[in-house]
Amino acid sequence: MKTLLGIVVAAYGLAALADSTVAIPGIGEATVTCSEENGWKFGICAEEKQGGTAELSISLLSKDATPRIPPKFEVAFSVPQVDAWHRWSMESERVTMPPDWRSALEPRLCFGFPLVAFLGGDDRNRLAVAVSESERKVRIDAGLREENARLTWKIAFFAEPEAPISAYEVKIRFGRRDVFFGDAVSEGMEWIVRESGISPAPVPEAAFDPQPSGRHWMRRMSQFKSQGTVPMPLSNFRPSPPGQEDIFISDNGLKAKLTA
Repeated sequence: MKTLLGIVVAAYGLAALADSTVAIPGIGEATVTCSEENGWKFGICAEEKQGGTAELSISLLSKDATPRIPPKFEVAFSVPQVDAWHRWSMESERVTMPPDWRSALEPRLCFGFPLVAFLGGDDRNRLAVAVSESERKVRIDAGLREENARLTWKIAFFAEPEAPISAYEVKIRFGRRDVFFGDAVSEGMEWIVRESGISPAPVPEAAFDPQPSGRHWMRRMSQFKSQGTVPMPLSNFRPSPPGQEDIFISDNGLKAKLTA
């Protein structure tokens, strides 16, 4: 077994990487596992950053720079639960604490973001982990193992078929700052944007205006449908341009005129 303490280590032949571990500041040991051998060598570096964060960098280089199908590999680690009661991610509808055997997330560029945060009952961050890979699917298993009260993590790369490449690099950020978890999430997302080089789409100003919840509002006001008018405060919607009628269309296609 190899222990990598904040230094870069390259290994030819991925079979040699199967038992390698790396000490991540503030987190503990993480295992980098890959059993395939396709003429790749790995470079691994863990370092502590300012502000209570750490980063793990993993680079792959094809031997002789020949394009090859990249190998599947994963990073696994665990940390004590220690007052972490909920898990947040963009893919989850609710903030819950899933068990480790039912905690899989598969974010990619078309939906989701490779960022998962655990928070306490006070809504403060316990650990926010972000991955710089934003184009390909990354499988993230992060949940509670009840037998030992630890949060277990497994981050898997190249789980889907991939075209041959000659080099690859990915980083994992570990955010441990004791701040409101929303701030920790924002910091992680900003880091992903910087590391991946993607540019967020511009958000139009109108997107920040308050809007009524159509489904629930129309259900509550259904008694007005036969009258064709629905009383509604003008402050709750944006009027149509001059010359156009303010019409609301519900989820089931029901039309109603909006009046003050």
